[in-house]
Amino acid sequence: GIHGVTSQVLTDNDTRLVYISETGNRVMQFDLVKNRQLPDLRIFADDANIFMVLTLMPMIDGSLLISTGNGLVVLDKDTGKTIRYYDMDSAGWAASGPTVDGKGIIVGNFFTGQVVILDRESGEVVKSAYIGQQNSLSGVAQFPG
Repeated sequence: GIHGVTSQVLTDNDTRLVYISETGNRVMQFDLVKNRQLPDLRIFADDANIFMVLTLMPMIDGSLLISTGNGLVVLDKDTGKTIRYYDMDSAGWAASGPTVDGKGIIVGNFFTGQVVILDRESGEVVKSAYIGQQNSLSGVAQFPG
């Protein structure tokens, strides 16, 4: 298709690239030192909650955060095992990242323009706002200052 690498994270002292291709179901990896493809870190072929991956972000603790459209999954960067799944109860949750303190996850809904902050421990929404524009929110970040 037309999609290549749409999100990537460098791990292991910048020697391994973990990456996804938007709307696929694989988390792939590449050894930058030996210049070779590694086995997929994870394939979500049998997980009913995750039918596609949209964005990939590193968390402060080294885990990987993936937006799936209807939720978020946190993966162990070394084993690919699911650490946590957050169900967002609707479609369109296409952008995410850690809050600067590492205690939360900021998530944006492309369809509705809603931005929320989830408490990482409880999964509860602790803040919510709308940007006033539908079908446009494709990235989120929190300014630390």
